[in-house]
Amino acid sequence: MSPLVSVLIPLYNSRKFIDEAVRSVLAQTYRNFEIIVVDDGSTDGGDQAAAGYPEVRLFRKEHSGISKTRNFALARAEGELITFLDADDLWAPEKLSLQVKYMTGHPDCGIVFCRFRNFTDIPGELRTDRQKELLRAEFSTYLPGACIRKELFDRFGVFSESCAFGEDTEWEARLRLARIDLTHCIDKELYFRRVHEQNITLTHPDMDESARYAIMAQAIRKKWRNKKNADQ
Repeated sequence: MSPLVSVLIPLYNSRKFIDEAVRSVLAQTYRNFEIIVVDDGSTDGGDQAAAGYPEVRLFRKEHSGISKTRNFALARAEGELITFLDADDLWAPEKLSLQVKYMTGHPDCGIVFCRFRNFTDIPGELRTDRQKELLRAEFSTYLPGACIRKELFDRFGVFSESCAFGEDTEWEARLRLARIDLTHCIDKELYFRRVHEQNITLTHPDMDESARYAIMAQAIRKKWRNKKNADQ
């Protein structure tokens, strides 16, 4: 039987993008999925737009940030496989089909990535230098574009709610420390990340080395704290 995939969409003031995001999920060639949208206290009516889709399970909560919103969605996910889609981004129609097929054929694979590409609706003459830089950059993998076995969250915990940003980097670091294979990847662009005025990527440009070390240190502390508790 085809595994159920939980598609988790955190939503915060993305009214003008959420329709496209949901429609890109509904256009998937793989059909056994659930869509969970968690509205993080939006004030622009984005939750009402999401509520217009009968396929969407919509939850609303007070604004608390991306980490808590993703964890809120995870706690309500019923699927064996977990995927994330930011409310301003898009999927290629075959994304789920290719990732589920890969994981079915590789039962030892806990997480499979895909290639992703940045795009924008902003006219060229209005783009900032930072936006132009992101659009020129070449990328390999992106955690929100991954398909993940839910058991990895059971084993290694959910996202750190102390991270204002970089929570996906910290969680991925925990997996690396546990020597989880993170090399599985569909070598095709299946996730499209929209560059616009409110991106967290633009609010928090490339993390400097001190920020990366802090995130890694947090992952290491969590690993050894869990090990100590297990030994007691």
